[in-house]
Amino acid sequence: MKVVRRLTDDLFLFVPMSITVIITAGGIGKRMGDVLPKQFLMVQQEPILLRTMRAFAQFLPEAEIILTLPQTWHKHWYQICREHSFLHEHITIDGGKERFDSVRNALLIANGTRVLVHDGVRPLVSAATVNNVVERIQKGEGAVPVIASIDSLRQELSEGNRSLERSKVMRVQTPQGFLLEELKEAYLAPYQEQFTDDASVYEAWGGKIAMVPGNAENIKITEPIDIRIAELFLKE
Repeated sequence: MKVVRRLTDDLFLFVPMSITVIITAGGIGKRMGDVLPKQFLMVQQEPILLRTMRAFAQFLPEAEIILTLPQTWHKHWYQICREHSFLHEHITIDGGKERFDSVRNALLIANGTRVLVHDGVRPLVSAATVNNVVERIQKGEGAVPVIASIDSLRQELSEGNRSLERSKVMRVQTPQGFLLEELKEAYLAPYQEQFTDDASVYEAWGGKIAMVPGNAENIKITEPIDIRIAELFLKE
């Protein structure tokens, strides 16, 4: 059974009745060179993480939302929620040493039949991207949003480097979606350095990955210039 929610005159979001959204915000953002973790930096007078949370509260209002955050920053987050009147119900838990640990902690308390995992510093995800992922999740198959690379690409090798065919290499975004029980099983594996996202964990477990269209604005804010780019997107 699904709930149909109108977003605009021509866009509908089909929402499964039982879904969990995990927002990962465990990093401290060393590349930003700021005292505040990057998820709390401002983009047009609003913290990045708050924009991300508002997006999912709007797109999936019935979903269970679990936020992973370093324990020392919980109080600061609660203050942000009060100051910006963010009242949408969600669960805040401690993040782990690695992103892998944070997601695994959240999976232990998740209750949905399907789960989306999203980077807290991707505040400009679109409703269409979320919808594409939700609709593509199947048994034995996860879904990730991607966009084409516009740059020429080269791969570094031990004996030099080589050009890659750009049309066959995609840039991966979040949210990444899976059946909850399958992702839980995948996360029983010990952490490995090649686990850079949930799709890599799921693939190592034996699952297949389907690619769906993402949105170009859905950038991961990692360095100072990314904030300027995000603000330009918001002005448009």
